[in-house]
Amino acid sequence: MFHKTLRLWAITPLLLLQVFALQAQPKIDTISLQKGQILDLLFLSQNPDIEEARQSYFQVAFPVANRFSYQGLPGFRITDHVQGNHRPSFL
Repeated sequence: MFHKTLRLWAITPLLLLQVFALQAQPKIDTISLQKGQILDLLFLSQNPDIEEARQSYFQVAFPVANRFSYQGLPGFRITDHVQGNHRPSFL
């Protein structure tokens, strides 16, 4: 009886660690690309003193890009880093 109780007390923390390890990472979305599709990652940093240069760039670059069939894609801001430490300031 004592050995069964001791074994149970020894195994229980290990089982709990396994359960918590499975729950450690939040849900991660995946993206599946078809042949010919492109995933474009832009690491942008917003600097307040470059607004004039940015507007000038957009006025010149976008008309040229549109002539070459550029299509804008929706974007989203990443606010929570779930893994690693790769951020635009590190690149």
